[in-house]
Amino acid sequence: MKICKDGIVREISPDGIKVGIIRQEACDTCRLQAYCHPVSSREQILEIKCENAQKWHQGDKVELSLSEKTLLKSVFWSYILPLLLLVGGIFAAVKFGLNETQSGISGIIVLIMYYFGLFLSNGFFADRINYEIKSIDRVSDDDD
Repeated sequence: MKICKDGIVREISPDGIKVGIIRQEACDTCRLQAYCHPVSSREQILEIKCENAQKWHQGDKVELSLSEKTLLKSVFWSYILPLLLLVGGIFAAVKFGLNETQSGISGIIVLIMYYFGLFLSNGFFADRINYEIKSIDRVSDDDD
C-alpha cells in the first residue's frame, strides 16, 4: 500500500526539488482543514532531496508516493509515541505521589519536551522520508 499525491515541480536545486501539492477538493468543505492545513494557501510545498534533481524541469507534473513502511513510521512518531508519553507521564507522576492536576500538567510537560525534541531533530526525520518520484507529464526541453 502506498499513498500517492500529484504535484508540480516548482523549483530545482543541485541537491533536490521543490514540489507543489494541491490540496484535494474534499478538504475545502471539511471543518477541520484549519488544523490539517493551517496555511491559507491551497498549495503545500514539499522539499525533496534527490540525486538526479537536474533531470526534472520546472513545471513537470509528478506523482509522489510514500511506502507503507514510511507511513507506519510516521504514524508511530506522530500519534502513537506522543500518546504513550502522555499516558506514561501521567502514570509516573501519580506513582510519585502527585495529585491529578499536577499529574496532568506533568504529562503535558512531557509532551512539550517531546515536541521540542522533535522540532530540534527535524533534519533527522527529513533525511529518512524517501519519496518515490514518477513523471506524469514532462515540460518540453527548450534546448532542442
